[in-house]
Amino acid sequence: MKKRTLLLLLWIAFAGASCKKIMNAETLPAKGSATLLSTDPVFTSDHDKNLTVVYFVPSDNDTIPGYRTRLGAILLQGQKFYGDQMQARGYGFKTFGLLRDTVAKQVKIIVINGSLPKASYPYTGGSAAAAAEINAYRTTHPSDFTSDHVLVIMPAATYDANGEPGGVPFYGTGRWDYALDYADLDIKYLGQSTTLGNRATKWIGGMFHEMGHGLNLPHNKELVSQKNDPNFGTALMGAGNYTYGKSPTFLTAADCAILNANQIFQTSSSITYYTPVAASIQRIFASYNSASGDITVSGRFQTNTTVTNVAYYLDPNVNNEGVGTNKDYNANSWKSNVIGTDSFYVQIPIAEMQVKGTTPYELKVKLIHENGTISQTTYNFDFINNVPVFNIINEYPKTGWVVIAQSTQETNYPASNLIDGSNSTYWRSKYTSAPVGVLPHSFRVDMSSLRLIHGFTLKQRSDTLKMVKDFRVEFSTDNTTYTPAGTFVAPNNAIKGIYNLSTPVNARYFRLVVTSNYDGTNDSAIAEVGTY
Repeated sequence: MKKRTLLLLLWIAFAGASCKKIMNAETLPAKGSATLLSTDPVFTSDHDKNLTVVYFVPSDNDTIPGYRTRLGAILLQGQKFYGDQMQARGYGFKTFGLLRDTVAKQVKIIVINGSLPKASYPYTGGSAAAAAEINAYRTTHPSDFTSDHVLVIMPAATYDANGEPGGVPFYGTGRWDYALDYADLDIKYLGQSTTLGNRATKWIGGMFHEMGHGLNLPHNKELVSQKNDPNFGTALMGAGNYTYGKSPTFLTAADCAILNANQIFQTSSSITYYTPVAASIQRIFASYNSASGDITVSGRFQTNTTVTNVAYYLDPNVNNEGVGTNKDYNANSWKSNVIGTDSFYVQIPIAEMQVKGTTPYELKVKLIHENGTISQTTYNFDFINNVPVFNIINEYPKTGWVVIAQSTQETNYPASNLIDGSNSTYWRSKYTSAPVGVLPHSFRVDMSSLRLIHGFTLKQRSDTLKMVKDFRVEFSTDNTTYTPAGTFVAPNNAIKGIYNLSTPVNARYFRLVVTSNYDGTNDSAIAEVGTY
């Protein structure tokens, strides 16, 4: 009797165990939901703000097996790479925050299942569709997003005949960046001279490159002396996505100066990051010393938010490639400390610049503010027969300037924005209620004192919307009689337009009259105007 009872109990125990569902770290949630690890690990970080990592899965796709382990290892290596580079540039081991379970050696990855098929999230335009659903999840789960920086990883949607993955967004958009996953995306292949090794370099290096964009970094290229230096090699924000793990790859001094003021690179901070700032360069001088072979750039700025460093990007327009997004891979960069509280100075050896010859250039001076915001002013110059030639103007400070009249302005975009020293604000003609502004639009500015005017400047909106085209400028000493100085065409881009007067004039007041827009409408906008 006792033997039969014992056997019965053993059978019941075995049957119960055989029916028990075993959950693991790769279990996928139901569609339309999000999950963390089913084993409920404890995620911690020594940072207040951390990189949010999202694994976004279209409705007709699935997670790639082992994604948590593989991606966790990759992200931890990326965290170490960024920290090592910051340490090499003199900032100590300072890197981005990442929520992780140190016991399970897992990184917090939020799985969000998309409501649409993978064809709805293509490389071109797919990021916006994914972001809309991620932000909807963020609205109901705000605690999962501790910072402004988000890395979105999607399982590859397509594979070519050679097994190369693709078909999903892979780029940075503001402080978000997008990358992909595939079965062999694994750090164990890095450095191998094989198809999987080359593929790992491309996609892991590419992930870290796009993360750089999501961390506020623009493109820039290694200097001449750095290319073959084992301590440097290829700049990550240049072509480093093709060298990472195979040959030396690094972050430039300018990269690290920007990261030093990044929101998620601080263990703690009382600062509110990425708020708008009012900043402008008041005086700038640029010259070339043929004896030393150096370009010297110096100047003074005005700001309401502390500047931690100044970065300089010298970007060639090779073969008229254009300017702006993805036209700056060949830019070389430098950084300098702030002198006092409002001045800067740097020497740039042209022997270190990759491109010379006869080439138009942009000099981008970036004021890196302690709250992570970057104020950029762009100046044009040229290399002619391997020699840099500068014609950079010095605008008059706008302290005390007042807009004394305007024909039209939108309440939230007043004419006073034209002279506030910030390229992120702008004037816009009235458009939300009747009577809307109708061309021509005009405004008058009192410069507070009489001065000799050699020319003026006009900066379009940074997003190049509602750009003005044709305009005229008039000057006055008494705000009664205005003398025309000519008609002009505004730049069809976000680069500051510089207009020399045929004859300098003495004036205290000026009036600018907009007569047409590039889009053919009556709706106009201008970021900033100035005189020199």
